[in-house]
Amino acid sequence: MRTLIQAFKTKELRNKILFVIAMIIIYRIGSFIPAPGVDYNKVQECVGRLNDSQENFVGLVNLFSGGAMLQLSIFALGVMPYITASIVIQLLRVVIPRFQELHKEGQSGEAKLTQYTRYLTIGLAILQSTTILVTARSGALFNYQCGQVIPDGSVWNLVLMVIVLTGGTGLIMWMAELITEKGIGQGMSILIFMSICSGFLPQLWQIGWGTNGKNGNWRSFGIVTAVLIVILIVVDYVELAQRRIPVQYTRRMVGRKMYGGSSTYLPLKINMSGVIPPIFASSILAIPTLVAQFGKSDQSWVKWINSNLANTTSWVYILLYSLMIVAFCFFYTSITFDPDETADNMKEYGGFIPGIRAGSATSRYLQYVMNRLNTVGSIYLLFVALIPTVLIMALKLNSKLPFGGTTILIIAGVGLDTLRQAKAQTEQFQYNGFLLENVDHKEGKDTKSEVKNHSNSEHTSSKPAADEKGTSRSKGLRLVIMGPQGVGKGTQAELLSKHYGIPHISTGDIFRQNLKNDTELGREAKRYTDKGELVPDELTDRIVADRLAQADAKDGWILDGYPRNAEQVEALDGLLEREGETLNSVVALDADCEVLMDRMSRRAQSEGRDDDTPEAIEVRLKTYEEQTAPLLGTYRDRGELLSFDGTGDIDEISQGIIEKLDAARQ
Repeated sequence: MRTLIQAFKTKELRNKILFVIAMIIIYRIGSFIPAPGVDYNKVQECVGRLNDSQENFVGLVNLFSGGAMLQLSIFALGVMPYITASIVIQLLRVVIPRFQELHKEGQSGEAKLTQYTRYLTIGLAILQSTTILVTARSGALFNYQCGQVIPDGSVWNLVLMVIVLTGGTGLIMWMAELITEKGIGQGMSILIFMSICSGFLPQLWQIGWGTNGKNGNWRSFGIVTAVLIVILIVVDYVELAQRRIPVQYTRRMVGRKMYGGSSTYLPLKINMSGVIPPIFASSILAIPTLVAQFGKSDQSWVKWINSNLANTTSWVYILLYSLMIVAFCFFYTSITFDPDETADNMKEYGGFIPGIRAGSATSRYLQYVMNRLNTVGSIYLLFVALIPTVLIMALKLNSKLPFGGTTILIIAGVGLDTLRQAKAQTEQFQYNGFLLENVDHKEGKDTKSEVKNHSNSEHTSSKPAADEKGTSRSKGLRLVIMGPQGVGKGTQAELLSKHYGIPHISTGDIFRQNLKNDTELGREAKRYTDKGELVPDELTDRIVADRLAQADAKDGWILDGYPRNAEQVEALDGLLEREGETLNSVVALDADCEVLMDRMSRRAQSEGRDDDTPEAIEVRLKTYEEQTAPLLGTYRDRGELLSFDGTGDIDEISQGIIEKLDAARQ
């Protein structure tokens, strides 16, 4: 609750939350807009009859879609096509080498896989919409309990309805991506969460209230509510639980300095398969039920399916459901977590598990641990999935129970994930997180501590340093150094500062200096940071201009952490133009996302930094990609950009930068 309150106090986060709420409202409105060609009154009559029936499968699917499917609305398909497409693409990585290669390529490969997922979503939407309309037209969708809900059965009318339902799915997919990009949390998960809650809460209330306030059972309502709360607590606890495998990184000599030797851990969740096993199991067991709806009710095979597979309290259903959950738990985890790949990555970066040899021995150990975790995880999933069945049998609720194992897992999982992301983004906008954002580190070591032997006079003296021949090499050298957090730009900026004898100016440092000295600009910035808000660009521009006007920056400087967006690029251009100066070069450092995450995670482990959580790191990297990385194209077009790989030997990277800078100035 404190996280949400703090988020609303921050303008940027408040706007994100309001944007998410607006998208949810649009999504819920669309769930009640009937598709063209549907008899709305007849649909409402059919839905009313189904509420009193014992049909389970359609009721569960309708709950999952937030009531949109049985309403035959423009959003009748909900998020199911996208979920199915995502799972299929993920499973195809096992059988299609190209997909596995794309997965290993990082961000660019994942973008391609996301594109394939979108195409498959549209294809599945066409297929699923056709199936729903055919079953609705035949009456099977409503268990043959009502009249014709689609009066016009012409081909053109059905084609139009398929186009509308498919377009609705495309719109939902677009809205979900907007939520992910401009809001808080994972967009598709939030829409699923709201779909479930929209039908979940009214049905829970109906247990106690009944249909008219007289035929309910408040005792059953109290028991179900209490059990639900207990299960949610258990689910939250287990979903956050981790098996932390210690990992030690060996020391290595780079130049004349020793690096590495840090300790970290490999976090493995107890339930790595998430909600997938119950979804797979229930989906497969639902297929015979759907097929049986097209048969005659007096046929023996139809009777057997209806009594054993359509009835979730039958022993046949419970046994098959349990076996499938266990099987899919091991199967899906084997796809999402590869011990061989993890062991190879650890070996490549000089990491090992204490007491276990690197390589194949590490892989076997990880597989052993995963088998034990999967055993516990499958038992946990069975417990969560079968508790609703036990309540139905004990309280004789029939199909009125508003939640199942899948429902509970989604509600708890999405809730936890959204709160974690909200907390991470809230911390990003806090005062300390913002001011420390530009301080880069080298594999767990603070940049400032690594270069503490550099004299302060080297960075503040108005006289540029002389080279070995006694001549200045820094006259008029003005640089901007850019790159994501963790790439090492602070380290390289300090080394370049020492080499050229010009100050390294970090926006974080000058903000802290103004606040410490209680300057007018510092007091003005403090008014924003005290409220948890970002300092506006206009004030940041003035603070940077004030620092560049100081004596030690007269003959050059290295600017770190500025500019961050297009507006600040224009402000810096204007400042240089007014002073009759030019920007010599922009040094851009880059590294794979996995390397950056590894560096900052090790820094957090060795220094005990609470602000470097995986969620916070991910938010910062995403912010850089969205706001700052596009500026590189601007400087590239101007011919001012010099790009370098931020991985490898630090001194070699520094020497490469110096050689290119000197060559560019000749």
